[in-house]
Amino acid sequence: MESEISPLQEGPAMLAYSLSLSTVRRAFAVLVLLLVLGAGNLQAQPRLGSNLPAPRLLTVMPPGGKIGSTVEVTFTGTDLEEPEQLLFSHPGIKAEPLATPEPPPPPQPQPQKGRRRGMGKPVISRFKVTLAANVPPGIHDVRFVNKWGVSNPRAFVAGDLNEVLEKEPNNDVEQAQRVEINSTINGSMANPTDVDYYVFAGKKGQRVVFSCLASSIDSRFHAGLEVYDSKGKQLASGRDYNNNDALTDCFLPDDGDYYVRLYHFTHTQGSAEHYYRLSISTTPWIDAVFPSAVEAGKATSVTVYGRNLPGGQLDPSTVADDHVLEKITVNLPGGSGASPVGFSGLMTPKMAAIDGFEFRLRNDSGWSNPFLIGLARAPLVLDKGDNDTPETAQVVSVPCEIAGHLEKLRDRDWYSFTAKKGE
Repeated sequence: MESEISPLQEGPAMLAYSLSLSTVRRAFAVLVLLLVLGAGNLQAQPRLGSNLPAPRLLTVMPPGGKIGSTVEVTFTGTDLEEPEQLLFSHPGIKAEPLATPEPPPPPQPQPQKGRRRGMGKPVISRFKVTLAANVPPGIHDVRFVNKWGVSNPRAFVAGDLNEVLEKEPNNDVEQAQRVEINSTINGSMANPTDVDYYVFAGKKGQRVVFSCLASSIDSRFHAGLEVYDSKGKQLASGRDYNNNDALTDCFLPDDGDYYVRLYHFTHTQGSAEHYYRLSISTTPWIDAVFPSAVEAGKATSVTVYGRNLPGGQLDPSTVADDHVLEKITVNLPGGSGASPVGFSGLMTPKMAAIDGFEFRLRNDSGWSNPFLIGLARAPLVLDKGDNDTPETAQVVSVPCEIAGHLEKLRDRDWYSFTAKKGE
């Protein structure tokens, strides 16, 4: 039921109502004025940080080159106007900007307002990158520089194999791109359903290693690779090696063509940021080293496990992902004790806290992958292997550093030491 004001009550009640409404209106007007003034003062306050753009480098294609050669690279990212240079972490890698040639003038040029043709700066869309012969193999940093500043780093790999660019279409067996063995292919997965095929000629008995770098070079690509013979029989497959990289190998059963199928695992992603470096080679690959640490300045004999090791022999007791590994014995000098600032592989935060040095092997085809050898700061003790129970615990003296090895599934290593109260 609506309330009404009777004629007898109309005068005083309406007066009180009008007074209260006027007060609210005046208060509202004052509040609006304060908000307007406050907004002006807020806008006049300086903002924290810089309002200028900051260059962000997303891709460099190809993401690497052969040592002692020159390669043209393109780049993508944000706020990359007016490029000036590419900066590399190694002084032996230098870049020269390449300007895009202006299109020919139209047959009947029309008068244009503003800037005339040829008055602006040349448009830089590529760089010519030269890798000196003394550049060490491995991953180096590259940064983009323009008038806004210096960008974030991206990975740029210096390799010793022949470099090849992916050529589309190569999405099926019939379209497979032919490459030579001992080559590195630079490509990308353009969309989630993209699949890249490559074919190479091999010889019977060759042990061929297939390595696809993805997360190791800042790529979003989750690599999966498969190897087939010419009849379509799968010989090997691999993924999830060292995060989202992929690795596998096989002994070629016959002379002839072999196919490599590369894809994004689960087929859920694909873009220019899903780039990769696929190496098909007979170079060495180091899977493990024992002991993986040595005493600084002290020569140590270590056992290296891997594939295509120079002088290596198959060890049936050492298997990785159903692949029998080879092993050799190598004498290491022990290093200088410096931190691994020169390690050219993927450096994770945990690895950055390890003092050590880089170890590689080489055969007639080229260099192996890098392996980080740690440097012990106390006497080094090696796991003897017969310490699987508390009763058979290996006795050690402290202080010491232990280099151990879990030989089998559910293996446990026990150690015992003598100490005094309060130590």
